[in-house]
Amino acid sequence: MSRRSRASHVYEAIYIRFALGLAVVGLFYSRQAVVQFFSSVNPLFTLAAWYLAYGLFIYFVFQGVPFLGRRFGVLDALVIVMLTFAFLIVFNQVESPYAAIATGKNPQEVPEIFYATEDGVVFMAWQGIVQSWSYPMLCLPGTSLCLWNHWYDLARDLTYVATPLILVAISGLVLGASRAGRHVARAVR
Repeated sequence: MSRRSRASHVYEAIYIRFALGLAVVGLFYSRQAVVQFFSSVNPLFTLAAWYLAYGLFIYFVFQGVPFLGRRFGVLDALVIVMLTFAFLIVFNQVESPYAAIATGKNPQEVPEIFYATEDGVVFMAWQGIVQSWSYPMLCLPGTSLCLWNHWYDLARDLTYVATPLILVAISGLVLGASRAGRHVARAVR
C-alpha cells in the first residue's frame, strides 16, 4: 500500500469515527429524559459531563493519528479540550449570569441549564469568590474612575479575560512541555 493511499485510509477512518461519534452523542444528548436530568442538576455538573463526553469524543476520533510530530494521545485531547473551553468562553456569546445583569434582568429568573456554558460556569465560580469583596476597587486617587465598581465587573473581567489567558497558557505548558525543548533546539541551530 502506497504512502498516499495509507494516509487516505487514515483520514477516511477519522471521518467515519467522527460521523458515528456525533450520531451517538447527538442521540444521547437529545433525549427528553437527558435534557430534563441536566435541567435539574448544577450547571457545573452539566458542563463537566459535556466536556467529559467531548474529550472522549476527540480522543476516540483522533487517537493514533500523527499530530505535531507524534501520535495523537490523551494529553493532546486534554489540550484540545482546554483550548476549546477557553475559546468558547469568549466566542460562545455571553451566556452567563452577567448577560442578565448587563441587560438589567434578574439572573435568578433564568433557568440554570442556560448557565451550563463555559462562561456561565466560570462567571458563577468567580462570583462565588469576589461577590463579598468591597467595591469600588482600583480607583484613580481623587476621582470616581474605578476599574471595578461592582462585583460583577470584576467577575466579568476574570471570566472573559483572565480565565481564557490562563487556560491557553496551561495548555501550552501541557502540550509544549514534552516538545518545547526539541522545537527550541531546532530553532536555535
